Amino acid sequence: MIEEPTRSTPPKPTDPAESADRAKLNGMDGVAGLLGRVREHKIAQWALAYIGAAITVAHGEELMAHAFAWNDGIARGLMGVLVAGFPVVLGLAWYHGHKGLTRVSQGELMVGSILLVIAALLLVALVRPTRGLPSRPRRLPDRYPLQAL
Repeated sequence: MIEEPTRSTPPKPTDPAESADRAKLNGMDGVAGLLGRVREHKIAQWALAYIGAAITVAHGEELMAHAFAWNDGIARGLMGVLVAGFPVVLGLAWYHGHKGLTRVSQGELMVGSILLVIAALLLVALVRPTRGLPSRPRRLPDRYPLQAL
């Protein structure tokens, strides 16, 4: 009789609930369990890819703005969109990173919408233009206007 070799490591779970149960059985609860789930969902890879793409887009905008004399509002708006999109990408990574899913469920849309609204509110609250700046530079008064003659 031919015996099958035994596996030394258990197969990787594909169900997130099953992986959470397995983590609890292995004693990976708390911070270690969270770090294990972050590795499993490939959040760091998605975050680094988004940051790299965002830096590339921001640099391209800077070059184009300088070449075509664009308004500063375009740069501010683009940076706001890039900052607000970061938590949305992390949410997508959490749901799609470990399985490589291509369809978005209704729950994922809700979480993404909530994260986008929170990011937009934080952007509005924290990045406000300073008030009190003059619209045009003031001319300093001459000290001795008649002595020049």
